[in-house]
Amino acid sequence: MKRLLIILICAVMSALSPQAMAQTQAQTQERSTSIVTIDGAQYYVHTVARGETLYGLSRLYDVGETEILLANPHIGGGLQEGQVIKIPVSRDGERELNRRQQRRTFDTHTVARGETLYAISQRYGVSVATLMEDNRELDPAHLQPGTQLNIRRSEQGRTTVWQIDEQMAEYRDAINSVTPDGQFYLVRPGDTLFSLARAFDVTVEELEAVNDLREGLKAGQLILIPGRSVASSGTETAPPIAEPRFETMRDSLAWVREQRRIERENTGWGERRDEIRDISAQRRMNVALLLPFSTPDGRPPDPRDRENFVHFYYGLLIGFEDLKQQGISADITVFDTARSDERVTQIVGSEEFAATDLIIGPVHGEGLLSVMAFAEKHGAPIVSPLQQQEKADGSAVLYQMAPARENRFDKLREMLGQPGINIIYINSSVPDADMDANLRPLLPVGVRQITYSRETFGAALEDALEKRNGDNVLIVSCLNPQVVDRILSHISSVHSNLVARSIMTGSRLRVVGNSAWARYPTESVDHDLYFKLQLHFVTNYHADRADAAVRDFTRRYIEAFGAVPTLFSYRGYDAAKLFGGALMTYGYNFADKVNNSTQRLLQMPYNFVRRHDDSTHRNTEWVLVSYGTNYIIRIE
Repeated sequence: MKRLLIILICAVMSALSPQAMAQTQAQTQERSTSIVTIDGAQYYVHTVARGETLYGLSRLYDVGETEILLANPHIGGGLQEGQVIKIPVSRDGERELNRRQQRRTFDTHTVARGETLYAISQRYGVSVATLMEDNRELDPAHLQPGTQLNIRRSEQGRTTVWQIDEQMAEYRDAINSVTPDGQFYLVRPGDTLFSLARAFDVTVEELEAVNDLREGLKAGQLILIPGRSVASSGTETAPPIAEPRFETMRDSLAWVREQRRIERENTGWGERRDEIRDISAQRRMNVALLLPFSTPDGRPPDPRDRENFVHFYYGLLIGFEDLKQQGISADITVFDTARSDERVTQIVGSEEFAATDLIIGPVHGEGLLSVMAFAEKHGAPIVSPLQQQEKADGSAVLYQMAPARENRFDKLREMLGQPGINIIYINSSVPDADMDANLRPLLPVGVRQITYSRETFGAALEDALEKRNGDNVLIVSCLNPQVVDRILSHISSVHSNLVARSIMTGSRLRVVGNSAWARYPTESVDHDLYFKLQLHFVTNYHADRADAAVRDFTRRYIEAFGAVPTLFSYRGYDAAKLFGGALMTYGYNFADKVNNSTQRLLQMPYNFVRRHDDSTHRNTEWVLVSYGTNYIIRIE
């Protein structure tokens, strides 16, 4: 009887179609209750369970499979157990309340300047989840003054202060699990900008550039730590080791040179050398890849960081595979730096490292003095692939692929410096702090400035525009998607109105913005406006996905690794092709030829400049991205 029952069960299971199995799965599983807001759009945060399918999830959350894929490019190769993905919140079946029902069900709260969701939740005793559910565009990290929130009457007073603390921490962990760029931190009493900058190894300026901090820090506030990991427990990382303070850059360089001299004496590597050793006669080169796949205490790093480094490594492998087709072979050894100076010093002094010809990393600068002392002794180039090493000046063997910050606005300055241009600088309630600090001082004297306001902006802009045979450049200082959309829509409306009235004839209009705008979802910003208003911005990472070489790389990458390549993948590929190819091809002429490499690369052009004898080779090339009215994006 048992055998017959088993046979019947197997027959029924085999008869189920994938759609039927997905429907059964959707009936037995509950949706995630964790909702986060990213760039103005709400998502469920879902952890993939064993056996779940894309079709099953689309049924469970009542959203299309394509929408899930677009929100999670990394699942192009299939779902994996334990993956954390974001699923767009579907509003199709949501019931709209009439005005009387709205008044009977909810109180209305108007957000005051500097007010946090944490404070609002405490004030009414309403849970964070309830507030997220009742306010479809609520973003706890970017509350805008004047926003009106629904406060459900039946839930008021039900949630305690300690429960709200717990819920805010849960929200932080949820949004961090699906945030690709940087991590969010929940501000605690006593935190200051200076203490957070020290704890997370960023500058105060970097924190201010991505957060609206005009009202200062407030307990319970969510702020973004750019490009850094925050422990999910909410505890701060250990403060950085105290370092000497320098009055001038000359003092800093002198200290670095002295530390490297001591390093050479301690290791017995002798005097420094500036030239790259000629290994063109070798049949193979030895490549050391220094990446932090763990932390100093031996724990795994933040999953986002680890994923980025894996993508970099995968891209590097394809790059060396292409070099092999050119007769250039490499033995690649991967070392885990654990983000530890001591660990890197051990690696550099090991027998396994002794024959290294090309060093890629360390990406965060850990142990860089030891690496530079070895490289100068052996004439081996060091490639810093992902970020500028500001404390590494003085070494001619170090090449920094990330473009130097001081060159960021060079191409915009060339465009804005042309004679006859009418420049208008538009301020907003959520300004671009980096643009304000670094681009505005480069502008000519007398540039017109307008502060965006729905009531006065149209008249002020119409008055400021050059309407006949003029060249208008509108610089928009804003980092909030919703405000960006309102400003661009208003500019477009004013321009269309002037053209229709034959007041604005023969005049050109262009907008300058931030590279972050390209990542804003179309639900928050109408991307058609980018083309209509001829948006320009500079970026340090760019790969033209319409380019044949990039398309071919993407195809091979998906086939080999079952994942969609990221910008880290492209940078890994370029690091291998550019420096591996130059090292084996040009010998002693490496430094002169690396800028004129004939290798086909995927990202921006690279132009390495050593400004003086005490400087490393820094990439000075930022990319100027220009949207055209013909729906073509140009790269300069």
